[in-house]
Amino acid sequence: MSSLPAARAGIVNRFSTLPHLKCRRQECSEEVLAVDQAAVPSVAHHSEDTYRLKPPAESAGTSGLNDVEVCSQEGDRLLAAKRYEEAIAVYERALQLKPNACYAWQQRGEAMRRLQRYPEAIASCNKAIEFSANPISRYQALNAKGALLFELQLYEEAIGVYNQSLAIFPNGMGSLHILEMKGMAMSMLRRYDEAETLFEKAYNKAVEVAASTASFAGMLAAG
Repeated sequence: MSSLPAARAGIVNRFSTLPHLKCRRQECSEEVLAVDQAAVPSVAHHSEDTYRLKPPAESAGTSGLNDVEVCSQEGDRLLAAKRYEEAIAVYERALQLKPNACYAWQQRGEAMRRLQRYPEAIASCNKAIEFSANPISRYQALNAKGALLFELQLYEEAIGVYNQSLAIFPNGMGSLHILEMKGMAMSMLRRYDEAETLFEKAYNKAVEVAASTASFAGMLAAG
């Protein structure tokens, strides 16, 4: 439990320094929020040569890029390697095979974000939310969109998305982070009292999680 003061200090420090933070993106056109979903690029515009990744041995599985899961794994590998354009092509291959693949839409959006292709990233996040098949996938897709909106300084919109996340799993392990991000967005809007309340909730959640973890560890140790 000795780490709790440090945890609280970290949360409080975020609050105290937020008014002085400088966002990574200073300007954002309103068109980002007005993306026509019909304008999302077709997932069939790449030639088959795009998907002949080399060396073949690096691709997961043996079925090549004719399986949605294999495509997603390969896209993740390319994303981690910062080969964003290639990653997008592979995620789009997954979407050719399964147009409602939530994870592929979400990861496509992440690759677009890293290329600063923000309207397309927003559109992909929206598709991921639309096609989420269960609360967990919807929760993850919402959090990805919330982080993107925060980066774009669209704080009111980010707060709305984080509220949707918290409505799904209000007491989940990830709620601490969502509360903190929501508090940061409030602070950037100079709604400091609301931000402080959220940071206090995040701290209380950290205490709760730490206590539960310590209790569980004690049970394990006791055999």
